[in-house]
Amino acid sequence: MEDYTEAVEDATRESNDLRRARENLSRAEADAIQLEKEQERVIHELEVAYVDLAEAERTRTGLMDKEATRSATLAEIEEQRAELQRTLEDQNRQLLESGLDLIEAQAGLADAEAEVARTGADVNGVLDAQARLFESVDTEAGELGGTVLVEAQVVDAVAELLLDVRREPPVGWLLTLGVGGTLVEVLRETRSLVLPVDADDVRRALEDLAVAPLLAGHRGRPAADVDAIIGVVERLQDLVLSRPDLVEVEVNPLLACPDGAVVADALVTVAGVEEGA
Repeated sequence: MEDYTEAVEDATRESNDLRRARENLSRAEADAIQLEKEQERVIHELEVAYVDLAEAERTRTGLMDKEATRSATLAEIEEQRAELQRTLEDQNRQLLESGLDLIEAQAGLADAEAEVARTGADVNGVLDAQARLFESVDTEAGELGGTVLVEAQVVDAVAELLLDVRREPPVGWLLTLGVGGTLVEVLRETRSLVLPVDADDVRRALEDLAVAPLLAGHRGRPAADVDAIIGVVERLQDLVLSRPDLVEVEVNPLLACPDGAVVADALVTVAGVEEGA
């Protein structure tokens, strides 16, 4: 009887051990399944990350190619700009040299004409013609009740200048100095100052112009009377600052001579006065 009881107890223990072993096996199998699912998830995330990395690498390569192309394009544009700048500088230099040569040629022609007038004219004929001219002018002036002004011929101009003063709201009065005469639209070379100005301001502006070598005495020719030019500017400044009705005064040309400066032509614009009035 005791042997039977022991056998039953042993069987029961073995049965319990077998049950616990099965439970442990089930838990191990569940853990294995969960681990397998986790591995699949990690593998999937790695695959997605690899695809994203490959796409990012392609994007980076594309951006590098675009940057290289952009850099090459910018370098080409910069080279073209530099070439254009050199071309413009060469053209401006040639234009300036041509303008200076033209001014010098005009001055030489004026000197030649004056020399011919001094050496080749018939003095008696000139005096007779002058007497007849004065008699005719005097008669015409008497009939019209006016006055006749006689201009002196300028034959020793060193250079022709542009002198313009105009009202520029809200800045005020703007003074423009530049190359004048027939070259004003060819060289388009000016310097601008805001009034009021002093003699040093005008002198520096004149020295900055392309015709500065002519004003200083080019190739042994007489220099211009710069003080006289400054005097014209100062008197014009006094005029516009004392006349609020003025809009613009343009002098072109101002003949810069070795002894003085001559206003050859001037246009005055007055507020409220129609053009041509």
